[in-house]
Amino acid sequence: MNHNRSVLLLLIFLLASAFVDAQNKTNPALPWQKMYEDWLDVEDVDNELSQQQYEFLQDLYNNKIDINHASREDLEQLPFLSAQQVEDIEEYIYRYGEMKSAGELQMIASIDAVTRRLLLQFVTFRFAPGNVRPAKDSLYQERKGLAKLFSHTRQELIVSGKIPTYKRRGDKLSADKGGYLGYQWKHSFRYTLTASNRLKLSFVGAQDSGEPFFCDGNGKGYDYYSGYILYKVPRKPLDKAFHGPRLREVVVGRYRLRAGMGLVINGNSGYGKASMLQSLGRGYTTITGHSSRSEANYLQGAAATVRLFEHKQTNLDLTAFASWRKIDATLDTLESGKTVIATILRTGYHRTRSEMNRRNDASQWAAGGNLNWRWQRWHAGLTGLYTQFDKALQPKGNQRYRQWAPRGQSFWNLSVDYGYTSSVVNFSGETATGDCGAVATINSLSLQLSSSLSVVALQRFYSYKFYSLYGSSFSAGGSVQNESGVYLGAVWRPLRGFTVEGYGDIAYFSWAKYLISHASHYYETMLNLRYEHNDWTFSARYRWKDRQQDGESNRDGTKPLVWQSEQRMRVFAEFSREVWNARLQLDGALCSKGDKHNHGWMATAQGGWRCKHIALWAGFSYFNTSDYLSRLYAYERGMLYSMSIPMSYGEGIRYSFLFSASLGSHLTLNGKVSTADYFDRNHISSGMQQIDASSQTDVELQLRVRL
Repeated sequence: MNHNRSVLLLLIFLLASAFVDAQNKTNPALPWQKMYEDWLDVEDVDNELSQQQYEFLQDLYNNKIDINHASREDLEQLPFLSAQQVEDIEEYIYRYGEMKSAGELQMIASIDAVTRRLLLQFVTFRFAPGNVRPAKDSLYQERKGLAKLFSHTRQELIVSGKIPTYKRRGDKLSADKGGYLGYQWKHSFRYTLTASNRLKLSFVGAQDSGEPFFCDGNGKGYDYYSGYILYKVPRKPLDKAFHGPRLREVVVGRYRLRAGMGLVINGNSGYGKASMLQSLGRGYTTITGHSSRSEANYLQGAAATVRLFEHKQTNLDLTAFASWRKIDATLDTLESGKTVIATILRTGYHRTRSEMNRRNDASQWAAGGNLNWRWQRWHAGLTGLYTQFDKALQPKGNQRYRQWAPRGQSFWNLSVDYGYTSSVVNFSGETATGDCGAVATINSLSLQLSSSLSVVALQRFYSYKFYSLYGSSFSAGGSVQNESGVYLGAVWRPLRGFTVEGYGDIAYFSWAKYLISHASHYYETMLNLRYEHNDWTFSARYRWKDRQQDGESNRDGTKPLVWQSEQRMRVFAEFSREVWNARLQLDGALCSKGDKHNHGWMATAQGGWRCKHIALWAGFSYFNTSDYLSRLYAYERGMLYSMSIPMSYGEGIRYSFLFSASLGSHLTLNGKVSTADYFDRNHISSGMQQIDASSQTDVELQLRVRL
C-alpha cells in the first residue's frame, strides 16, 4: 500500500471515530471491555490479560452475580476487587440488609468510582421486598427441588469463525514438507446453560487455523473440546442453625482452582502486576469451571467444597480436588532406553505432523486439598498438593538457568496462608515448601489511610531451588522461583474526579535466568494520572523498567550483564455519552540495551455509535518503531470471548471495523474486519507463519443465540 492510500484511509477512519463501545440488553457491544482496559492501564503490558481470563470475565458478564445473595467466593471471582472491598461489601449487606439499587455502592468508601462502574457490569440487585409475596417466576418464590432450580434458566449458543484473506507458508506447503494438515480457517462454538445462578453447564469446541478437521489423525472433528458442570448450594440465612457438614460447591469436568496467594496452586493467573496484586489478600479457595479455548492451566476431574463448621462469624471449609489429564509433551530417550518428558507443551497447536506426534504423549494426575478457617476478620489456610507424571520429567539442556528446574516423576507442595482484613488494614501472606526442600513466601500489607489515600507494600522471597508446577503469584520474573523483592504502591484522590496512582518494584534474581547468565537486578516504577469530568476522561501514564541481561560475548566466551531499559508513555483523551464515544491516544517508547538505543510511537483513534439494535465500532492506528524492543500495544475491540491487544513494531498502519446487529430478541450477528499494513517489509512473521505480503486482513463472523 502506498502512502497516499494510507492517508486517505486515515481520513476515512478519523471521520468514523464517532463510534461507541457499549451494549444494552439487545446489543452486545460490551461496555465492560472498555472499562476493564482503562483499569488495566496501570499494568505491565508484557503481562497482558490472557485470553483464558478474558473469556472467564465475559462468562461472568453474561451470567451476572446477585450481589445480595453472593458468597465471598462469588465476589472473589472478580479480579478487580481487593480483599478489603469484598469484606466491605459483605459487611454492608450484613449490617444494612439487601442493597436496593446500585447507588448504595457509593456508601462503601473503599470502592472508587472506576471500580464501582466496572463492578456494575458484573452484578445484579435482586431483593425480596418486605412481606409481599414474590410475583410469579420470582427468584425467591417458594419452589422445591428441580422445579425451583430450573425456574430461571438461560441458554446461549455462540458460533464463531475467522477467515484470513491470505495464506501462510504452512498453508502452501504439503504436510510431508512440514506444512499444515488443515485449512487456514479458524472456528469454534460455545454452549452455556445456567439455572437460577446455581447450576451451570458449559461446553466448548475450538479449531485453530491449520489444524485438521475430521482427518489426519483428528477423527473427532474439533481439535479441542472442554466442558464442565458446576453446582452451588444456595446460601442459608445467617440466623439458620448449622447442622453438620454441608456441601457448598461441586464441579465435575474441567476446572481451575486457586488457594491462598497462589504459591502452590493458582489456575486463575494471567493478569498483570496491578490486578494480580488486587487479588492477593483473599484467604478463600476459589473454584471456577474451565470453558476457555486455552488448552493449558486447567484440571480435569472433580472438586468440591464442604463447610465443616459454622457458628456466628466462625467457619471452617474443606476443599478437595482430583485430576487426571493427558498433556502434550516432547519426549526424549535416554542412553538406558528409558523414555522421559523433555518439555511440557502448552500451546495447544496441532497443525503439523510433528505437533500431532507430540499430542497427548504424556499424562499427569494431581490430588490435594485446602482447609480454610475464618474467625471474624482473621483467616488461615493449609494447602497440600501431590502430582505425578506417567514418565519422569527431565528437561533437556545443560544451561545454568535450568539447573533447578523440577525433575522426577512425582512432586508435592505444602503451604500455609494467613491474613487479617478490615476497613483500614489488610494483611495477607503465604509460605510454601515442597519436595524441593526450599521455601517460598509472599506477604502484603495495605492501609486505607483515608477515603482518598491508600498504600500497599508487598515482600516476596522465592528460593531459586523452590518450584511448584501449579503455582503462580506476584512476580517480576514470571514464576514463583528465583526471586526476592519489595513492591510499594499508592492510590491518591486529592480532588473529585482526579486520581494519582503509582508503584515502585525492586527485585533480585540470585540465580541465572533465561538470557541472563548470572545473578541480576530488576527495577520498575509507574505513575498514572487520571481526570474525569462529566463526559470527558483524560489520562497520562509513564512506566520505566530497568533489568539486567546478557550482553555481547567477550573473547573468552563470557557474557557480561548489561542494562536493558524501557520507558513507555501513554496519554489519551476520551469523550463518552450514552449513544456515542470517541478516543484519541498517543503511545511512545524509549528503549535501550547496552549502547543500542531505540524508540517508537503510535497514534490511535477509536470509537463507535449505537442505537437499540445496531452498534458500530472502528479503530485506526499508525505506528513507527525502531525495532521489536520498542514495540507498542493498543487495545482493539474483538468478538465475544475474544480479546485483541495487537503488537505493533516497524512502520505501518492498523485499522479495523466491527458491527453488531440484533436480529429479533434472541439472535445477534457480530462481524469484524481488521487489517495490518506494513510500509517497511515485504513479508510478515517467519517460519511456517510467514505471509509473503506486506499486509494481512482477517474477517470474523459470529452468531449468538440466547434463549
